[in-house]
Amino acid sequence: MPGIEHEVVQAIHGRIRMRVPRLRQDGDFATRLRALVSALEAVTDMRVDRAAASIVVHYGESSLSADELQARLVTAIEQAAWLLSKI
Repeated sequence: MPGIEHEVVQAIHGRIRMRVPRLRQDGDFATRLRALVSALEAVTDMRVDRAAASIVVHYGESSLSADELQARLVTAIEQAAWLLSKI
């Protein structure tokens, strides 16, 4: 399965914002991604903005590094798309 387009727009201590164009046109994907990201270790708060095609994630830095969280977010994006392809 090809990767889902995404990019890190901003990453500061305890917060990452990613642009995921599929969020804009796919409500089921947004719902699934929200559930997967909310369940990630270290995530303290998150917001999906479909109009801006972005997701903002706040996390506890003591649990994961920014790189580790980013890798888990990319995995969640791919999982959300994969799960929807199986419905």
